[in-house]
Amino acid sequence: MKENVNEKVKRLIEESLDPFFQQHMFVRKGTDYSKAIDRCRQHIFFRFDIKQVTTGHCYYFANLEFPEIERLFNLGEVDAEAVNTIGKQMGYLDGNRFERIELSKKTDVKQLGRVLIDHVQRYALVFVDRYSSLTAVQEALEGGELFNLDIRDAQMKLAVIYHLKGQNDKALELLDRKIEEQEGRPQQIRFIRLRDYLSNQ
Repeated sequence: MKENVNEKVKRLIEESLDPFFQQHMFVRKGTDYSKAIDRCRQHIFFRFDIKQVTTGHCYYFANLEFPEIERLFNLGEVDAEAVNTIGKQMGYLDGNRFERIELSKKTDVKQLGRVLIDHVQRYALVFVDRYSSLTAVQEALEGGELFNLDIRDAQMKLAVIYHLKGQNDKALELLDRKIEEQEGRPQQIRFIRLRDYLSNQ
């Protein structure tokens, strides 16, 4: 009896992905792999978009979560959900194009495992290792890298990083500029709230 796509995904995780990530000290929950590094947590998570028992697609993301940043970023947001600080959709990279990986009853699980591991090693692990420090994230945001963020969220997180690194004056200066730029817009209140908090620290 041939495996359906869900069975193939389960075997892919157990035979290829789990052993690989365990070697790199990642812990799996569902189809998400994570590892704590200093002040952040690295996340690499897979999504299997199963259309029916015979076909689907696979893609994945690499994210970094800095709890210190998120606590201040979500200041005053009662219903705020836990989110990753920065991240990128990786998937199956072909040059600069993102392509979903086809899954079907004909999929060779061992070959798919080799493809995913190869790309995780070349792209995802490099990404999470590169940005696992506040300084690296700061320099990227200062250089205009937005990752998966709205530009206003990126600037707010940059202000939080300045504060965490003891550069509160720089944080307040950035927030003052953003408060002025966002005059009359809904986002302004979040900049004001964060500025008021940091000015009392």
